[in-house]
This record gives sequence, structure tokens and C-alpha cells, in this order.
Amino acid sequence: DEADRVLASQSASVELDVLAPGQRSPFAVLFVQAPERYASYQAAVVAAAPAYVGSMQRDLEMVDVTLEQPTAGLATLSGRVRNPSAVEAIDVAVVATLYDPLGRVVGTRSVISQPSVVASGGGEADFHIEIVPAGPVSSYAVQALGRRLP
Repeated sequence: DEADRVLASQSASVELDVLAPGQRSPFAVLFVQAPERYASYQAAVVAAAPAYVGSMQRDLEMVDVTLEQPTAGLATLSGRVRNPSAVEAIDVAVVATLYDPLGRVVGTRSVISQPSVVASGGGEADFHIEIVPAGPVSSYAVQALGRRLP
């Protein structure tokens, strides 16, 4: 509030399990009993741990990504995930983030690629994500993360 007192607090997880230094990941927080008014808000990392990335497939590439907005209420991102590595990627999650002209997040969603396993050596899988943005969309980011079998 205006006196810098906390009115509500909530925890959430980010969409991507592993982040490289400087990388961003969207998150969403739902306040069931939201304050009627507030003076400011703050988001802070409460906990983070070094990850064992040996089981993660992080070098997946996004190919032919397109954003369509035929109506004001729906944004559709489609494309493919390519796996250039020598190891198969499984459980491939694709995370999309929509931004408004001021760089604020106006939508996010994650899906599993189709198929969820992307073959090594240039294999590809499709993705299709529909999001109803909370404002005008001027840019987007699409990221993918998968797992490797040991």
C-alpha cells in the first residue's frame, strides 16, 4: 500500500525448469482474494539452486515460428522445434511469452511438442499454442526445453 505494507503475497514457479544466466522465463500468479487497490508490486526470486543440466536438452532450436492474430482476442503461435544435437530429446516443452509495446508480458502458455520426442541429428516436432492476450501484442519469445535419457 502507500505505507509500503504488504497487502498480499503468493509463490509461483517459472515455466522453464532450467535457466541459463540472463535467460528469462514467464510465470503467473493468481490472487483469489486480490486487494482492491495497491500502490506497487514486487516479484523476487525466493529460492534457486544450481541445476544438474546433464539430463536436460537445452540446445533445441525454434524453426519457422509464426504469430497469427486474425481476431483481437486470440493469438496463435505455430512452428517446429529442431534438435541439432546427437542425443534424442524427450518430453519437449515449448514455452511462449507475448509482450506488449512497452515490453510487458501480456500472455504466456506452455505445451508439449507433437510428438513429445524429437529425434537427434536435426529431428523436428511441431507445436501450436493459442493464447488470449491481456493487451496488444507487439513481440513474442518462444523457448523449448527437453530431457535426455541417461
